[in-house]
Amino acid sequence: MRGLALLHELLATMYEAAKAVKPDALMVTHTPHPAFDDVTDMVRLNDVLEVDVAGDAVPAVDQLRFRHAVAAHAMPGHLIDTDQWPMPSRAGWLAYARAQPSLGVPALYYAEAIDGTREPITGDDLRQVAEWWRR
Repeated sequence: MRGLALLHELLATMYEAAKAVKPDALMVTHTPHPAFDDVTDMVRLNDVLEVDVAGDAVPAVDQLRFRHAVAAHAMPGHLIDTDQWPMPSRAGWLAYARAQPSLGVPALYYAEAIDGTREPITGDDLRQVAEWWRR
């Protein structure tokens, strides 16, 4: 056994063990492929790219929307973990955070500053994110 079949076997073993111990356990994987439909509860979208293959910047929120579309098509009905790292700037992070709740389960990776730019995140920023998530 190799490739996808071996990965499925590994995830199935973990999925069955987790559900045996805690039936409502949440199995999050990085496998947006229909073959993993039965061993995944939530698909994580993974890290944001800093640039595309040509070296051009791609807005993080555009990547979020594209990745969500792929995962939702491949795994209909599954929860989607929208991830949130790395963010290119405070403005990019705010745009991403605003879109997250409409596309899946939002994640918050930043509370003090954007790691790459060192731009501070304010209390007002976090209150705004909380409001987006409440809606």
